[in-house]
Amino acid sequence: MPSKKKKRAANPAVQLVSVSEPLPEPLAQCLLTVAGMALADANQLLGAGNWSEVCLNLEFGDDGSVGQMFQIDRAGDETVWHGLKSEGSSGTLLGLGELVAGLTRPWGHVDIRIQPDGACTIQGYASERPDNAASDSSTNASWGESPEYDALLDATTEARLAYFRTLGEPDSDVWFPLLNPVLRGGPAWPTRPAWQCIRAGKQTIVASSGLANPFREADGPNVGFGVEIAVATTDDAKDFSPAQLLETVQAVCFQAADDGRFDLRHEKFGVFLIGVRWVSDAFPGWLDADGTLGFLVGMPIPGVSTTISLPASTAKLLTAKLLSPAEYAYVAAHGESGARELIERFQRDGTYHLSSLRRAGYPC
Repeated sequence: MPSKKKKRAANPAVQLVSVSEPLPEPLAQCLLTVAGMALADANQLLGAGNWSEVCLNLEFGDDGSVGQMFQIDRAGDETVWHGLKSEGSSGTLLGLGELVAGLTRPWGHVDIRIQPDGACTIQGYASERPDNAASDSSTNASWGESPEYDALLDATTEARLAYFRTLGEPDSDVWFPLLNPVLRGGPAWPTRPAWQCIRAGKQTIVASSGLANPFREADGPNVGFGVEIAVATTDDAKDFSPAQLLETVQAVCFQAADDGRFDLRHEKFGVFLIGVRWVSDAFPGWLDADGTLGFLVGMPIPGVSTTISLPASTAKLLTAKLLSPAEYAYVAAHGESGARELIERFQRDGTYHLSSLRRAGYPC
C-alpha cells in the first residue's frame, strides 16, 4: 500500500487574549492579521516548537507611515532582530496608518506579542514628542536619523515616481511584502523592498522602487545601490501572469541587492548576464538543468532614457530580459560577443528589452 504524504501542520489560529484598550473591530482584525502572518513566518523560519515568542513593534508616523521592528526569541537560543522603516505615506501596512490615526498621536506605537499556540497580546502606547527632541536629534543623531535624511528619502521617492511617469502610467498601488525578506535570509535593501507596476499601451513594466533609496548607514546623501531593476512584457496576463512577472523582477532585484555592484557592472559592460536560482516551478521550459533562470541585464529601451535623476545623484534603470536556457548557455560560453549577438537578434525581431514566455528562444 503506498504511503500517505505527510501534510505540513497548519498554523494555529491567532487569538486575542489581552488588549490595553478597546479597539474598533477593523483595527483589531487588522492587527490580528499582522500577528497571524508573523506567527506563520516564525514557524517557517525557525520551525514550529523552536521559538518561544514573536514581538512586533509598530510605530506610526503622522504621515501614515508604519515603521516595524521584529524580534523572534528562539527556544533556548539567541534572539533574532530585524528593523524596518517604511517609506512615507505609501508605506502603510494594510491600511494601519489610517486605522490608528484616530487612536494615537504622532510617534504612537503598538507592541504585539504572539505565542506559539497563537495567543496574542496587544499593548498600545501614545506619547508626545518632547519639546527638545528636534534640537537633540540635530546634535546627537546620525545622518540616517536626521530630518535631512527623511527629506532626502521623500524627495527621492517623488523623483523616481516622476521618472516612472516618463515610461507610462504608474499604478496607484505599490507592491511590497508585509514582512521584509531579510527576515527569511534575503539581502538587505536601503529601505523596505517595493515594486511599482507601470502600464504603457500593451506593455506592462514592473520596476523596483527602493534600490536607489539612500542608505541610512552612510555619512551623507547617496543613491543606495544606484540602480532600479525592471522587467517588461507585452504578453497577455494569461501567458505571463502578474505573479510570474513580479517573481522574475524580484529574483533579479534580490540578486542586485546581494551583489551590490550592478551599477559598476553596467558601467563596465553595459549589458551583462546573470543567472538566478530558487525560483518557483512557474517557469517550465525556462530553467536550465541546474534550475537557473537566465537574464540579460541593462537592455536598452528604444527611445527611452535609462538615467533616473535623483536629488543626491543619478541612478540607472536596468531592464532584465528573460533568456531561454539555450540563450543563457550561449552567452555564458561566449561572453560579450555572445551577448552582443543576442542583442542584435532582439533588435532585428523587434522584441528589444521585452520578456516573453511565449517566444521559443533562439537555437544557439
